[in-house]
Amino acid sequence: FLAYAYAKKGARLVLVARGENRLRLRDVAAKAKKHGSPDVLVCAADVSRVEDCKRFVQDAIDHFGC
Repeated sequence: FLAYAYAKKGARLVLVARGENRLRLRDVAAKAKKHGSPDVLVCAADVSRVEDCKRFVQDAIDHFGC
């Protein structure tokens, strides 16, 4: 996973998937933390929907700051 490569570099991550894949992302988030990511935010969103994209971007800003 690309997330693990960034985690190894110490990146903070936002992982996004539709709702039904959110549980799998929690596993990816846990592994990313083991690889070195200090913080991982998991969001449920359909990236084909503009409103979902706006929401998860705002969630990331709220979580990590800007």
